[in-house]
Amino acid sequence: MLRESLLMILGAILIWRGVWILLDLIDNRFLGGTHVWSSVVGIILGVIMVYFADRDLEDVV
Repeated sequence: MLRESLLMILGAILIWRGVWILLDLIDNRFLGGTHVWSSVVGIILGVIMVYFADRDLEDVV
C-alpha cells in the first residue's frame, strides 16, 4: 500500500512538472514570456474546472 501511494505521488509530481515546463515553453513562444496572460488564463481555467467538478464554488472561496 505504501509503495502504491508513493508511486501515485511521484507520478503526480512528474505530471505537474511536465505540464509546468510545457506551459512555460508555450508562454515564452506565443505570449512573450511575461507570464501575466498565462497566469490570468490559468486562474480562470482553474476556477472553471473546480466549478464544473461539483457545480459549487465553495471550494474556491
